[in-house]
Amino acid sequence: MKRHLDHAAHTLMEAGKVTAVSELIKQLDRRQCKIKPLAPQADPLTPAQIYPRCKPAVLVVAGLYKCPRCTRWHTMLASGVLIDPAGVFLTNYHVVKNTNNKAIVAMTADGKVYPVTEVLAASAAEDVAVARLDTGSRRLAALPIATHAPVGAPVTVISHPTNRFYLLTAGIVSRYQKAKRANKLVDMMTITADFGRGSSGGPVLNDRGAVVGMVASTSSVYYPAKKGKKEQLQMVFKQCIPAAAILKLLAPR
Repeated sequence: MKRHLDHAAHTLMEAGKVTAVSELIKQLDRRQCKIKPLAPQADPLTPAQIYPRCKPAVLVVAGLYKCPRCTRWHTMLASGVLIDPAGVFLTNYHVVKNTNNKAIVAMTADGKVYPVTEVLAASAAEDVAVARLDTGSRRLAALPIATHAPVGAPVTVISHPTNRFYLLTAGIVSRYQKAKRANKLVDMMTITADFGRGSSGGPVLNDRGAVVGMVASTSSVYYPAKKGKKEQLQMVFKQCIPAAAILKLLAPR
C-alpha cells in the first residue's frame, strides 16, 4: 500500500495536479465552513460491524516531500476521515501545517488517491482542519458526527500507526479535561483505545459508527527519572479532540 501510494502521489505531483502546501497553509485562518454533518444512525453496531462499515470513510493522508538522497517524491503518513461524500474530510491542523511537505494527497481504502486542494476551516488550538479532496465527480463513503460520548462509553479508532494501515483498536472514553494549546484553553478527550505515530487525524468512533472525536497526541508517564534518564514507562495517555470542537467549524448549509 505504501509503494502504491508513493507512486500515485508522485504521478499527481509530476502532472501538476496538486495544490502547494504553502497555499493550503494560507487557508488555515478560515474559521468556519458550510458543511452539514450526516445524521448518525439510531441502532448500535457490534464491534465486528463497525470496521467494515466505517473503514471505507477512513483516509490515509500523505504529505509529499522530496528525498535529499534521490529524485523521487516520498510520503509522510497521517490519518483522516471523510464527513461528506463530495470529498470533505477531517485531519489535524498540524498535519496540514508541515512546511517540509510540498503537497498533500489522501488515499481511500480501495486504493484511490486524490489531491488535497483546499482547507475549508481550521483551528490551531483544537488542532482540527476541515479540507477538501479533488474527487472529480466521484462520491465517497462518509461518516456522521455525534455530539458527545460520555465517560465510560465504548469507542474504536481506525488509523495507520507506523504504516500499519487500517488498524482497529478499541477502548472507552476515560476522561474529559482542559488543555492549553496555541495559547488557548480547549476541551480534550482521553481514551483508552490505542494509537501511535501515523494515527494523527484518525476518527474516534462510537458504537453507532459516528465520529465522536479525532486522534491528536499522546503523553507518557514514567516512573521518576534517575539521573535524568526516563525509565519504567507506566502509562500513555491517548489525547483526542472531542466532536464538539469539530462541530464548531461546521455551519450547516
